[in-house]
Amino acid sequence: MQEPVKLPTAIQDLLEKYLAGACSPEEVRQVRKHMADPALEQALDTFMQAKWAQLPESISDDRSVLSKERYSRIQRRIGVRKTIPFSWYYAAASVVLMLLAGATYMFRHNVLDIIDPIETITYTTAPGQQLSVRLPDGSRVWMNTASRLSFPEKFRGDTRHIYLSGEAFFEVAHDKKKPFFVHVDNFYTRVLGTSFNVKAYPHADEPIYVTVATGKVAVGVSDSLEHDRELTRLTPNHRVLYDRMAHTICGDSIAVGQVSAWREGRLVFRQATLPEMVLTLERWYGVSITVQPPMTSVTCSFTAEYYAGISLHDVLEALQITGKISYTMEGNTVVIQTQGSCR
Repeated sequence: MQEPVKLPTAIQDLLEKYLAGACSPEEVRQVRKHMADPALEQALDTFMQAKWAQLPESISDDRSVLSKERYSRIQRRIGVRKTIPFSWYYAAASVVLMLLAGATYMFRHNVLDIIDPIETITYTTAPGQQLSVRLPDGSRVWMNTASRLSFPEKFRGDTRHIYLSGEAFFEVAHDKKKPFFVHVDNFYTRVLGTSFNVKAYPHADEPIYVTVATGKVAVGVSDSLEHDRELTRLTPNHRVLYDRMAHTICGDSIAVGQVSAWREGRLVFRQATLPEMVLTLERWYGVSITVQPPMTSVTCSFTAEYYAGISLHDVLEALQITGKISYTMEGNTVVIQTQGSCR
């Protein structure tokens, strides 16, 4: 039987030094040059397999699965080198060497995303529509109208990340080893297991609201290098408001039932400005609302609660009774004329 091809001793020593993290910049360039050399392809393959077999269990929750399944994927791609540029083999060798060299958690999982990709699942709700979604970890999410939710088909590693645009109420399955993150642009909400409401529609001048029902929640922002900066922590029946324009944060106490009444189909307003009400009604009923004079000059606020299933016509009639507005409605277009104390 033919002996496996071995790397020259000098190259082996150089790779061992690289794995120990002791290479100079020039030596690192030499390593990359050797990995890109077709003449060393078979010998590098033998070296990779030997080193892969030595991977510690800390590299993966299931070392045998990692070595057998994911390395075999690399090998299968290497096995069709005649139809694939040699750069893929160089990349595969780089993956193994970087793993062995103690690459960071994020790098390892970015690599796995390449050789073992996970599908992203996205749900959206139309105006007036609400939806209940079950996440891969058993957590449950209720999506409000005109919202978008994205998450992986399975949570990999020791964190759980999902992405929201709009409003949703979360009941997060407890797992102290896997923090749960809800991302809205660079703003995040971090929990271990709790229930809370996030309101974050995609308008730069509209604040992000996070309200806690049970447990404890941390909120913060991430910079361009994905460094997290925690801003504050919340306990039940407390709410935080994050101003996306001014990058400021403030909080208050509030009954969570008031915030999440939308889950029961109810519309609840507490000292809501007319612009706030207009945005909610547009999303809820899928209409376009114009205010005259322009809303920048409107100063009035409203406190009201409407039962599930109420029509837009009935809502507008109730608002008109206050004497603060009048309205006309034609199809999906509404014009609100402010009156009296609302100007």
